[in-house]
Amino acid sequence: MTEQLWSPAKVADVLIRAEDSGVAQTSILAEWDGLDLAAAYEAQDIALQMRISRGERVTGVKLGVTSKAKQRQVGVDSPSTAWLTDAMILPIGEPVPREKMRKKSPAPTTSSMTVTWSPSTSTRRRV
Repeated sequence: MTEQLWSPAKVADVLIRAEDSGVAQTSILAEWDGLDLAAAYEAQDIALQMRISRGERVTGVKLGVTSKAKQRQVGVDSPSTAWLTDAMILPIGEPVPREKMRKKSPAPTTSSMTVTWSPSTSTRRRV
């Protein structure tokens, strides 16, 4: 894709479609040189509104890049934040349903364990 085709709304749409299909998306940053932190958070806000409009409820927040060493490694100076919804909840002890797993990944990924709280139950989810 060319630079002109990207916007925060387009990023949100691409990421939601990739998640829904289970197929990993190649790096948007590699395709959109203009993607910066402000645009990424705007895309995140749009994606959250898309989730809410399809009936998901916000249930928690995820923090990433919390160590100073990791922040230096990736070139940021503060942790990242993202909202979690009820569609992302997996009860403690339950395996990840196969349909929630990626079908293919164009690049290696890492994972982390996130613990979220909701009024009805504590949950843990690998993201």
